[in-house]
Amino acid sequence: MSNSILNPIFSIAGSRNRLKTTESIFKKIEGVHGNQGSDHVITVQEILLKDGGIAVQGKKLFAGLNLKVKKGQKVLIMAPSGFGKTQLLYALSGFRKFSTGQYLVNNQEQSPKTLQTAFAFIKQNPFIFDESIRFNITMGQEYSDEEVQAAITGSALDDLISEKGLNYVVGEDGKNLSGGQLQRIEIARGLITNRSFILADEMTSALDNLTAEKVYQKMFESDKTLIEVAHKVSKEELDRYNQVIHLDELTSLDS
Repeated sequence: MSNSILNPIFSIAGSRNRLKTTESIFKKIEGVHGNQGSDHVITVQEILLKDGGIAVQGKKLFAGLNLKVKKGQKVLIMAPSGFGKTQLLYALSGFRKFSTGQYLVNNQEQSPKTLQTAFAFIKQNPFIFDESIRFNITMGQEYSDEEVQAAITGSALDDLISEKGLNYVVGEDGKNLSGGQLQRIEIARGLITNRSFILADEMTSALDNLTAEKVYQKMFESDKTLIEVAHKVSKEELDRYNQVIHLDELTSLDS
């Protein structure tokens, strides 16, 4: 009788301990799924940030940032490392709060949950599953073959798919692929959600110049809004953006 009572208790305790060790993994999965489908997703027409600022553990990264971006514009935000470029993207997409300022989407404040499904967020270092290329692009969501192919073309993944196929298993942390190939999977993951606004964190940092140019050409030909952060862009490349904002200098509100 004692064993029949104690054994299930020990089993439950062991299961709880195993669940605790996987908490960080589940948080990463939830972050990735913030880009994926939702029953109600708003179409972002405009974002407006007034006197925005971010501080982390009491350290001010930036303050007084005024930003206005309309649908269809391409915006580049530049600054050296440590000025909060990535944290700005997390705040715009609802994964953290601005420390100061007012942030409006479609002329009103939105809940974090709404923001997290309104934007496509292309991260510099994606979380990759030990699954097929298709799964890592679609995250298990249902998309048509046409939608998958459009994401592949937009991220310059055609050569990899021709060689390996969509069912190729990438291995733990994507060990079977190069850094550039993994980054293009992350770009495809963002594109396939078909969000009107794309937030991109150094999205071509691991790509060679030719491949990066293919990605940019498709991006700039599209009607999607792009807010990209980078620390180094050539003078020639700056001309194709509607706005270039130096976060370390800050700019006034664009009317």
